[in-house]
Amino acid sequence: MIFYMFRSKINPMIGVAIVAVISLIAGYLVITAPYEPPSGPYLQSNGSINWGTQPSIDLFGYGLYMAILIPLVVIFVKQIKSADYFVRSRAFGFLVIFGSGMLIVFFSYFVQGPNSTDVAVIVNGIIIIVFYLATRKNMPMDDRLR
Repeated sequence: MIFYMFRSKINPMIGVAIVAVISLIAGYLVITAPYEPPSGPYLQSNGSINWGTQPSIDLFGYGLYMAILIPLVVIFVKQIKSADYFVRSRAFGFLVIFGSGMLIVFFSYFVQGPNSTDVAVIVNGIIIIVFYLATRKNMPMDDRLR
């Protein structure tokens, strides 16, 4: 979609194809790559699970994360410049929630340990769902769908 926003002649399915290819490569690497150490995942002393994945798997995972996050941020920043107050406030709210969620996860992992990261991600997900449901517009239903 980000390609279509800046160049309307480019098919928006290119972005979907890029994310799909990165996902397929990451999935293939997760299935075929050996774990480090050879015994597989193990529990660390701080209570977190070390999956022992190869750096190449992590690289594709981070690439997939960035391929999804960067377009979302660009779309919301562009929507902040909209003339419609509802669109501006909703885009700003989502940017604040995403930014605070990233900060919460970052600080909870390095300050309190990885177990609190799980709780922070769940709480942030609930906040995103509640914000979305609270700010969505009721779209008129087509007569055929009633």
